[in-house]
Amino acid sequence: MSELIEYALHNGATDAKIISTGDIGVEDRLAGMCRDPKCESYGLSKSCPPHVSGPDGFRKLLERYDRAVFFKIDVPTEILISGSEDRREVFQLLHDIPIAQGRRCPVMASMCPN
Repeated sequence: MSELIEYALHNGATDAKIISTGDIGVEDRLAGMCRDPKCESYGLSKSCPPHVSGPDGFRKLLERYDRAVFFKIDVPTEILISGSEDRREVFQLLHDIPIAQGRRCPVMASMCPN
């Protein structure tokens, strides 16, 4: 996992840590925020509804792991809400970092502005 952190930091992440999956909170209400009002990017990302199993599925997934790598990429809010190619590139980076390190692991990410 330390190699994954080094790779993430070298390739655009501004922070990365190994955390316990028990420290990851799952809020049921967040999934609904994608649908009402409907996000303009709804259905476009493989990490967003309707392509994910929802809060209950995420809880079950977390039970399969003890640790997770959390990495952060600082992105200006205007890029996050724009639906632009820049936004898609940032999201692709979230998927590419574990894959480039030979990890076949689920990637969960949020692209919501602060």
